[in-house]
Amino acid sequence: MITVSNLSFHFGGQLLFKDVDLKFTPGNCYGIIGANGAGKSTFLKKLAVAGLSAGFDVEIYHCSLDPKSLDMIIVRELSLCVFDSTAPHEFFPERNGNLSGENQ
Repeated sequence: MITVSNLSFHFGGQLLFKDVDLKFTPGNCYGIIGANGAGKSTFLKKLAVAGLSAGFDVEIYHCSLDPKSLDMIIVRELSLCVFDSTAPHEFFPERNGNLSGENQ
């Protein structure tokens, strides 16, 4: 599990997020949605550092259009994925627990 507690971040004089508390549990995939410049990639970078600091092997995937920006991190030991789910790479499962979108 990766836990983020009381995380705040300013960039360019603008508050991107404040007092964020989240728990990312094993076996789950989390999509982050937000406007351009809202701090999604910055949050993914901070989350990757938290995972690395906890001793996990964190896979980092950069945006193909902006190599400074992150699109996704994966922690295979936890079967955990956190990704940017904003256009053009939106992902909305049709029902809870069904990542493929297929009715099973």
